[in-house]
Amino acid sequence: TLNGDANITHEAGFAYLDGNASWSDAVDGSGIIIGSGEVNASAPGVYMLSYNYTDAAGNIAQTVTRTVNVVDTTAPLLALNGDASITHEAGFTYLDGNASWSDAVDGSGTIPGSGEVNASAPGVYMLSYNYTDAAGNVAQTVTRTVHVVDTTAPLLALNGDANITHEAGFAYLDGNASWSDAVDGSGTVIGTGEVNASAPGVYSLSYNYTDGAGNVAQTVTRTVHVVDTTAPLLTLNGDANITHEAGFAYLD
Repeated sequence: TLNGDANITHEAGFAYLDGNASWSDAVDGSGIIIGSGEVNASAPGVYMLSYNYTDAAGNIAQTVTRTVNVVDTTAPLLALNGDASITHEAGFTYLDGNASWSDAVDGSGTIPGSGEVNASAPGVYMLSYNYTDAAGNVAQTVTRTVHVVDTTAPLLALNGDANITHEAGFAYLDGNASWSDAVDGSGTVIGTGEVNASAPGVYSLSYNYTDGAGNVAQTVTRTVHVVDTTAPLLTLNGDANITHEAGFAYLD
């Protein structure tokens, strides 16, 4: 007599413990008999176990059997690798940690997310992760939110020297400064301040840039020393050699 049902449905991935069968004999008494056959609880399929007993007199019982249907109806489990909410600085490559899946039958592995993170454009991005096992069981989707932010100030660099000596009387053309930003790109910025090239003195020009996210660069400055080191030019009014008649007043 079977201990338990003749047809059993068993979830794959869990150990299978058989109920065996009981035998009773008018002479030998009674006992338990283990079935012959195998149930691979890791592989969905149909397995057959047979039970029989031969008494001491050589009488063979009528064989009884049990059918074990190993099925996979359990969805895989998903777990994010890393945090569910991430803040990422714009302008730097985003490398996602993906998600890990585990399944009682299929084993385990890593799954990349669906969706896109544009690391060059500040915003909120969503990545979704899922996995379907070989039996068609779909895991519960997990998600990650990536906040791409721009908190990095632009960089400024002077075009030319920070200290310039300029000869008075000649037009002053400034080299300006260049800015670069991980999100906004790059460009040129004109200095604030004035250089009066007609008046010797020390002049200061300041350069700055604020990016689209409101981040202010560290100001850079240029000092322009307007100097007068050029001697005057003299030109004679009249000839360099004059012949003058004595007795008349000389007017130069």
